[in-house]
Amino acid sequence: MYRDMKPGFAMWALGLVGVGAVALGVSPLEPSALRTSLSRARVVQAGDSIAVQHVIRWSDDGNGGPDSLVVTESATGRGQQRRVYRTPAAPVNVSFMWVSPAPGDSVSGTITAQLFRRRMQGGLASRQWQYRRSDVAPPTPVIDTSLTIAALRLEPNAITLEPGTSRQLCPLFYFGDGRVVLRSTDVSACGSIYTSATTASERAVTAAQQAIADAVCLSWQAAGGTVEVAGCDRLVSP
Repeated sequence: MYRDMKPGFAMWALGLVGVGAVALGVSPLEPSALRTSLSRARVVQAGDSIAVQHVIRWSDDGNGGPDSLVVTESATGRGQQRRVYRTPAAPVNVSFMWVSPAPGDSVSGTITAQLFRRRMQGGLASRQWQYRRSDVAPPTPVIDTSLTIAALRLEPNAITLEPGTSRQLCPLFYFGDGRVVLRSTDVSACGSIYTSATTASERAVTAAQQAIADAVCLSWQAAGGTVEVAGCDRLVSP
């Protein structure tokens, strides 16, 4: 019985070796087969995050497409992310989101890509990237002059009086932004003078400007005549 089965056993063994030789001859991912390439990373700032974008390509080696593509990316101080793409078709666009560095700081990372086919793995493609977030100079400070009284003028600015006559003098407050304020207590006596002496834009005052002007008390002084004051204004002897 042993002699009868020996030739058959020898033929089965040779057949197995033959099949193994054929399989090794078409190794699906040998070095000359599917070569993976990575494009240069493109980094897009998106609020407090950055999107690191890549394009992964490979050429067909005639032995069938890959079963999967494994892409791994790491970033300094931010950990690692891994993606698996089943039955991928080139090119594959990949984007990884990372926490953005502070203005003026940078972050760097590494991406790797590898193809798998029939339980065999291809060569490992790798590429490094770096991103520096641009910094900007601080804004120029603005000194608010809108609430600063730049000048006080009387309207009319020149008068000639005959003995026994009188004339209304109206104090106008000029602020740093060009607006002109008439105190509330002077509106009834000086409203028309104020309107004729200023433009509409100059009269477009804010409530804060009006309050500042209303809180001002003036001191008046007269020589060769008398001055009548109102409100909180006072008369000063020459």
